[in-house]
Amino acid sequence: MAEDIQGTIISGTMRNEDVIPALLSYAREDYKIPLGELDILKEVVRAIEIREDWDSEYASEVCLGLFDIITEYLPEGYYCGSHPGDGSDFGIWRYEE
Repeated sequence: MAEDIQGTIISGTMRNEDVIPALLSYAREDYKIPLGELDILKEVVRAIEIREDWDSEYASEVCLGLFDIITEYLPEGYYCGSHPGDGSDFGIWRYEE
């Protein structure tokens, strides 16, 4: 049986300024997603940081985009997002049947 990869990336917060950097770090360092997929997002995050625009709809869309990019690289049956029982626990989870 394959190793279960589910688990928390960041928890206890729903703030974009906490979640987005944690997702980028996970995607780049832990999951080894090709940098080409992340380079544009890193530039966008820098722009958000400079403008201190973390609460914007745009920043929320960046966060959702990171969930989608990470999910694309996960094995079938897993997704990146919030835990079904805790909206402030973001990580890799199995789809519930």
